[in-house]
Amino acid sequence: MHPPLAVGIPGLTELLVMLTLALSYLGVPALIAIAVYHFYDGKYGYDERIDDLEARIERLED
Repeated sequence: MHPPLAVGIPGLTELLVMLTLALSYLGVPALIAIAVYHFYDGKYGYDERIDDLEARIERLED
């Protein structure tokens, strides 16, 4: 005989739903933040690399 308000262990379906919700609430915003960071980091890093290369070319030409 089971008690009427017993909390059981979630089944596979419930675990998959909870995992999917956790990934969508936590994973997607994290991936967006990482993508934005890499976009801006690459953009600013590109200008610095160009400046460094131009300085090296100047030194090599002299």
